[in-house]
Amino acid sequence: MIEKDVYQFKTPIKVGIMYAIYAHLGLINDVDFSLLNDDTLDAYLEGALRSTTNSLRKSEWEEWNVGLMYENKCFMGYVINKDKERLKEQLVNAMIDFRDPKYSIVEV
Repeated sequence: MIEKDVYQFKTPIKVGIMYAIYAHLGLINDVDFSLLNDDTLDAYLEGALRSTTNSLRKSEWEEWNVGLMYENKCFMGYVINKDKERLKEQLVNAMIDFRDPKYSIVEV
């Protein structure tokens, strides 16, 4: 498995990840993707990642980790966990059948 920095991805890949996350959470109509440009893109991406854990947070300041899974250049989903080491184990288990597994871990 190879760890990648999600914030270094090209714009279309970041937008695709955000679109998939917001669609999965049922928030797709809350975001106007036409407003995105390279200056605001990372802020929107951070918001999308943070929204994955909003229902689990006991407080606004509680830290969680999001593990993003990729097969080649395709975003395949995400896993969330407070414990970073446990999250890595979950990612390995979730990506066991991937041919070319890559992942990103982001603290939110």
